[in-house]
Amino acid sequence: MCGIAGIIKLDGTNAESSLIQVMARNLAHRGPDDEGYLFVNTQLRKSITAGGAATPPSVFDSKYPYSPKQHLSSIFSEKKPHDVVLAHRRLSIVDLSPAGHQPMCNKDMTIWIVHNGEIYNFLELRKELQGYGYQFVSDTDTEVIIRAYQRWGYNCLKKFNGMWAFCIWDERENKLFCSRDRFGIKPFYYYFKNNVFVFASEIKALLQLQFIPREPNHFAVYNYLVIHSSNLSKGTFFKGIEKLGNGEYLELDLSSRHLIVNRYWDIDLNSKAKGLFNKEYALKFYNLLEDSIRLRLISDVAIGTCLSGGIDSSSLVCIINTLLNKRSIRGFADGIQKTFSARYENKRFDEGLFINEIIKKTRVAPYYVFPTGK
Repeated sequence: MCGIAGIIKLDGTNAESSLIQVMARNLAHRGPDDEGYLFVNTQLRKSITAGGAATPPSVFDSKYPYSPKQHLSSIFSEKKPHDVVLAHRRLSIVDLSPAGHQPMCNKDMTIWIVHNGEIYNFLELRKELQGYGYQFVSDTDTEVIIRAYQRWGYNCLKKFNGMWAFCIWDERENKLFCSRDRFGIKPFYYYFKNNVFVFASEIKALLQLQFIPREPNHFAVYNYLVIHSSNLSKGTFFKGIEKLGNGEYLELDLSSRHLIVNRYWDIDLNSKAKGLFNKEYALKFYNLLEDSIRLRLISDVAIGTCLSGGIDSSSLVCIINTLLNKRSIRGFADGIQKTFSARYENKRFDEGLFINEIIKKTRVAPYYVFPTGK
């Protein structure tokens, strides 16, 4: 989980750079490992990167095109105008080195990205893009998104297997390109009015900006409280704050000041599976499930599994153990899976009986917490 945010002034006026720090602070819990900023003057086509208090010294010392060139405090003291400002708070999962710092850019620094999520098939896409001559300086999935966007444009979205919310600043086209994954696992909220476009991973970061009114969206609140509908379409509980929908991308042209939102994916409700017997369907489903779990276990940090004792988490624990036995995944110390479970002294609520059955079967290393209710 990471946090992303941005402020874009379409009339070329100053984005008040200090506001982006306030937004980033409100997203710090999403990314405690690193902090990065991009400040762009679109009229002069000049950009500068900066780090903050949470930026590790090794990141400041690194020599990548996107490495922070100065501390955030010096940006404020210079008081230079910037009309595109991006921020990123990082939780390091893949490539823990300074090469994983964001905002990240391509070699000529014309495409910048802030990204929250994981592209599970990034290794396969990286190999494909290398075949087209693209070179990489990091081992991250974020850099794969940049190269894929360079190669395929918005059609890159159809290539990704994962969960994501990202914003790309494309200096060549003078536009923003933002996207959310097919099922909307990763959040993306935005506000667009009076030549100002702002976005963030969480609404509370947007509400730090004084020009965004804290007014309720009465229609959305009524639907939720009275008819128990959580389907708010693009709206939220706050008037003027919208969410980018699942399976959608957004383009904001700074020249025309025109914003469009398009859908790149949807479920075909008329599609039907044909020609297989029940056992074949079951085998196909299992193979797809096993492969999806394998892809989600690509990590450069230790991995744990939540085990509640229910059928979902129990299935995941058992499949991960199968993959460990096949030696087809890494990220588990000594090849042993660690599980984490909530237990209760009150047997009415405790699922320890089912949890212990899975532990006995898989021989995982279990860890328990006992909530007190206080």
